[in-house]
Amino acid sequence: MEYREAIRKALKELIDTKHLYQSVTVDFEPCITQLAREQLARRRTMGSDASPDETEEEVKQQLLSDLDAKEWWYGVRGFCEF
Repeated sequence: MEYREAIRKALKELIDTKHLYQSVTVDFEPCITQLAREQLARRRTMGSDASPDETEEEVKQQLLSDLDAKEWWYGVRGFCEF
């Protein structure tokens, strides 16, 4: 599953089944797991600097760490005009 599909499903659930002021949680776990598998397979076939005993869970944790380090925001960032 890709990120867009996970977001689309969550929005559909929100619109179809929830009331005003309710929320849903987007589950990105399947997306991260799939991405980790793809990256690990790519690293192994490309002969990159990945260690041969690197696990899918290690790659997944690195992806999650990278996501946590990003600055996330939604909407227009505030700015002032002087």
